[in-house]
Amino acid sequence: MDEDGAAELRELSEWLRTDEDGPDEVRLATRTGGKAGEMGPVEVIDLVLTHAVALANLAVVYAGWWKSRAPRPPGSGFTFTRESDGLSVTVSGQDGSEESVRRLLAVLAEPQQPPAGPPEVE
Repeated sequence: MDEDGAAELRELSEWLRTDEDGPDEVRLATRTGGKAGEMGPVEVIDLVLTHAVALANLAVVYAGWWKSRAPRPPGSGFTFTRESDGLSVTVSGQDGSEESVRRLLAVLAEPQQPPAGPPEVE
């Protein structure tokens, strides 16, 4: 992630922490071994959402943050990933619209897929 992207990520993390409707648990973390093609450590925002209302609040808080910013160049944006099953959705750099918020909610609210592999034996 370039320095501008890292600065935006830190700004979003702080926005989530301070917004009264934001998630209760927000942490900026550095991870290694990201997706294929990513090199070195990657900054991420870890957060805990405990119910559907928290997911809806996340999308609304994100849209509010996005609208408060200057327009971004094409190709920039954020990827939201549900760590439990790897489901991801990317919101493009020029889109903090209500439609994008609805799409983000729809994708992240999908039921989690069971893990691949052999069934557990009892």
